[in-house]
Amino acid sequence: MFQSNLKTIIILPLNHNMMVELQSTTTVFELFESIKIHFKFEGSFKQWTCYSVSRQKWLNISEEIGNYQDEIFNVHIKSDLESQNEKIEDINIQIDIKDSGIIRKFQTIFKSNDVIQSVAQATLSYCQLSDQQDVAAVDLFIFGQPYNDKIKRFKSFSDLQIKNNTTIEARIRWIGG
Repeated sequence: MFQSNLKTIIILPLNHNMMVELQSTTTVFELFESIKIHFKFEGSFKQWTCYSVSRQKWLNISEEIGNYQDEIFNVHIKSDLESQNEKIEDINIQIDIKDSGIIRKFQTIFKSNDVIQSVAQATLSYCQLSDQQDVAAVDLFIFGQPYNDKIKRFKSFSDLQIKNNTTIEARIRWIGG
């Protein structure tokens, strides 16, 4: 039986709807590239977000759109001009890494518009682990609160009002290998 790969894309804040035929292996990055080319948008899509209405979840940029019937994606675009209007500052972050009883600390500098997920990536890099191998994951805690769902992980430091000299706890969780 033939299954349609037709997806509804809603471009926000323009409220422009479009029907697009996409393969299940298409990534959010590729979707963003197509939208950018179609609408002739200038600049990057670093601040864009993609929400799957059908699955009720935020998709990260490397995630495949999958094969869900009647799928609707809300793509919220943010122009470079909007991004430039935000004051971007350097934020010094201390990361306390806990790995099976071993505690390591390091400091690094992020931009206020960087997303919290970049702390997890920096932690994996510091520990010489790859986020592509599904060997380990990083659970983040800020002021004792978990920041491990896709919504919080892809918010910026400024969105979450995380200030300079904040300590973030990063717990290594081994998941394979």
